[in-house]
Amino acid sequence: MKVLLVFGGEGSERDVSIMSARNVATAMREAGYDVMLAYITRNGEWLAADDVDNMNNPGGKSVSLNQIDVDVIFPLIHGKGGEDGMIAFMGASLNIPVVGCDLEASRIAWDKDLCKQTLEQHGLAVVPWLALRKGETVAYESVKEKLDSDVLFIKPAREGSSIGVSKATNEQEFADACELAFDYDDKILIEKAIFGRELECAVLGKASDVRTTEIGEITTDSGFYDYDSKYVSTTASTLDIPAKNLSSEQVKTIQDYAKRAFIAIGGSGLSRVDFFLATDGTIYINEINTMPGFTNISMYPKLWQQAGLSYADLIKELINLAID
Repeated sequence: MKVLLVFGGEGSERDVSIMSARNVATAMREAGYDVMLAYITRNGEWLAADDVDNMNNPGGKSVSLNQIDVDVIFPLIHGKGGEDGMIAFMGASLNIPVVGCDLEASRIAWDKDLCKQTLEQHGLAVVPWLALRKGETVAYESVKEKLDSDVLFIKPAREGSSIGVSKATNEQEFADACELAFDYDDKILIEKAIFGRELECAVLGKASDVRTTEIGEITTDSGFYDYDSKYVSTTASTLDIPAKNLSSEQVKTIQDYAKRAFIAIGGSGLSRVDFFLATDGTIYINEINTMPGFTNISMYPKLWQQAGLSYADLIKELINLAID
């Protein structure tokens, strides 16, 4: 079977994509797939690559989806141009199976404002928030009152990997955080700070058969799970799989919420659902990642490995789900 692995990208998460692609390409080849590599440059050009670490050869051949013969596309693009559903749309228009969520599910999950609205409509608790468009202004004091929190988190509505995220505890920090977030998107989210534990659950399957893993927990040195904690430093954060000191009821609730969230957005293939367990015991969904990282320190494959599904078997199952 011939699989086109697409990686790189124009967005801010291209380096994460490259790290993930190293692992996925190796696992695919070990599983016996005929792997083709397509590297998307910062300028949006699709180039054929011999291997993940040698993708910038001068004169590299351009890749066009409507001119190549592949059985499945694996769009390992974390962020714009991939996780937003664009490659899923391209594959669907050419009748080529694509690993992961389709355009509509990806679009909902990618826009954190739209995702929160969707999850609330399905009776799921999300972190209280306020959405702000570029050109709109709001006073820090009024947001504090509305969200009932002295500490706020500000983030782009359509970004990932904690890029452009800041914490604000006063008027100046709030103004600076909004300015930074607007550098990445013309819509931003202002969220109430939730104090407690950061938990994650991996989802695999389709609406008729959705499976979840045990719960993983993240503890960080930086105060929140930022980009370096996720992908750069191997010591800035700790992953506990399974998470310690959770009751069986809490585990079942988080797994149920993860499954319901996945179904609510129309998910298929894979997602990682991120949660906060507040100090008062409330469980909030933070966000849904429709193409989570596959790096050496990424939670999604580690959760499935703990469940007994090897890295190579996970890739096989994702490809089979795309074909189904």
